[in-house]
Amino acid sequence: MIYLLLTYQTECAKMFLLKCLKGVMRMKRVFLRIACFVLAASAVALCACAGVSVRDIDVVAVGASLRDEFVAEARGYTYSSDSDIWTLDEDMVRSVYGDAGEMPDYQSLTEYFVYLDTTTPTDPCEFGIFKLNDQADKALFRDFLKARVAMLLANAKNYPSVKTGALKTAEFGAQGNYVWYFVISGRNAEANSRLVSLLNGDE
Repeated sequence: MIYLLLTYQTECAKMFLLKCLKGVMRMKRVFLRIACFVLAASAVALCACAGVSVRDIDVVAVGASLRDEFVAEARGYTYSSDSDIWTLDEDMVRSVYGDAGEMPDYQSLTEYFVYLDTTTPTDPCEFGIFKLNDQADKALFRDFLKARVAMLLANAKNYPSVKTGALKTAEFGAQGNYVWYFVISGRNAEANSRLVSLLNGDE
């Protein structure tokens, strides 16, 4: 009787250990699958990051091209880094943009193209593409541009005739050493997409 009881207990212990072992093996397979998935996802992410590089563009040429393509009637002023007359310095920036926010260091600009149309005050149209040096604070520069548009929107509340669609859908971007913004009625997203494609080397 004792022998049978011991045999039964031994078999139970074996079955219990076997179940535990199977459970451990299942857990190992699950963890292995999770680890493989994480490694694969990480590899994809690393490849994606490695594949994204900012192509060097001629800011003035690209800006002029975007102006001609997306601005219906370009009657405004163009400021560019290759101009001897319409250039940007701190005084000019203050006169053009006002004290919208904390002033970025415009000595950090290496290339720029700014289009500003004030011929129709009720229908704002402007955009700018800026290339900064490596030490420049790109976030500060973009924040200044956002503050500029926010200021225009705030001022528009006092003038109901001002069309605010382009301001409300303004596009802002920063990639590599480039910072930009677009305020073009009905064309902000298209212009932004085109510039991003050019910077990514897709065009």
